Amino acid sequence: MIVAWYMKQPPALDDKLSNNALSMLKFAPLVFLFNGYWMLSNVQIFQNKWHYIAENTEKMSLSIS
Repeated sequence: MIVAWYMKQPPALDDKLSNNALSMLKFAPLVFLFNGYWMLSNVQIFQNKWHYIAENTEKMSLSIS
């Protein structure tokens, strides 16, 4: 019984943690959708072709065929 009188209770958790998490993750689904659309519309992801660049001054060539 004496332990109950001398031991303090931990502070109660409020909704501050939940609100901070929701504010940080508010735009995550939108970013996920844009990333998924970009991945599905990018033709280079599904092709197994690559072009070697010999020098830094050369530009990358995008060949879809």
